[in-house]
Amino acid sequence: MLGGKGRTLILFSVFFLTAGFAFENYFLIYFAILLIFSTVVSLPLFYYQMNIEELRVHRELEKEKVFKDDFVHVKVVIENTGKNSFDFLEIRDYYNPELFRLILGENFISTRIGPKKEIKFSYILEPKVRGEYPLGPLSLVVKDRLGFNSVERIVPDSVSDILVYPPYEDIKRIEILGSKRSLSQNYGLQRSKQKGLGSEFYGMRKYVFGDQYRLIDWKASARTQKLIVKEFESERDVSVMILVDSSNSMAGGAIENTKFEYAIRACMLLTKVALSRKDNVGVYTFSDKKNFKFLKPRSGEDHFYQ
Repeated sequence: MLGGKGRTLILFSVFFLTAGFAFENYFLIYFAILLIFSTVVSLPLFYYQMNIEELRVHRELEKEKVFKDDFVHVKVVIENTGKNSFDFLEIRDYYNPELFRLILGENFISTRIGPKKEIKFSYILEPKVRGEYPLGPLSLVVKDRLGFNSVERIVPDSVSDILVYPPYEDIKRIEILGSKRSLSQNYGLQRSKQKGLGSEFYGMRKYVFGDQYRLIDWKASARTQKLIVKEFESERDVSVMILVDSSNSMAGGAIENTKFEYAIRACMLLTKVALSRKDNVGVYTFSDKKNFKFLKPRSGEDHFYQ
């Protein structure tokens, strides 16, 4: 299509043509016709020489899952697979400024690329809000040398999804506390105990049929003249279930400090502590709209990022 200069040239041509007929000035008429003819002829020639399909553009993300206030390094790669040069090329990678903050670099470039060449540019974003948000699309603009003609295209499949977790500050405070023992002392988390085969002594009782002979306390049995067996405490993992209210009443406050955001941060904090104790953690969300979601209790570091 015609670029800004091309449209301006057409307007001047129409003006000269009108003035030529009004004043019967054949020079203005011929000049206007020449300008219009040059502009019209240059358009198919431009499309013939500048095959935009020969350009390959894609985005590379350092990571697609980040914590709020962390950084996202974005790299855009432009490759010319054809035999012609593109003298005026503009690439822009769109993002929502309400969701991301540009920290370093620029999300666009104006450049020239030769045949069989590759160009890269990069920039760094900082997520503002927790959630899953799109990045993109990529926009590609090619112009001729005079700027009369241009073609613009949105690169297909150029939208990337970035998952933003709540801020990691609370988790860092927990990690600073150190060992599992300090976590349990400060937050009251203990493994569930039951009678069975364990390492810690629980008590003594009378022998019943089926008890293992190795559990018999012979000294106590000799004193009481009855068979006495020892009991020990066995530990098992606790299954922790966290309930999160996701109803509309939780949306009050600033977008970055709603009640729901604080609930998510508390959920993340409890999950991290429980997983550090090797316990199973599950999450159940509910709302006034009956929008229920359930995450089955599991353990392991990978489960923290589900």
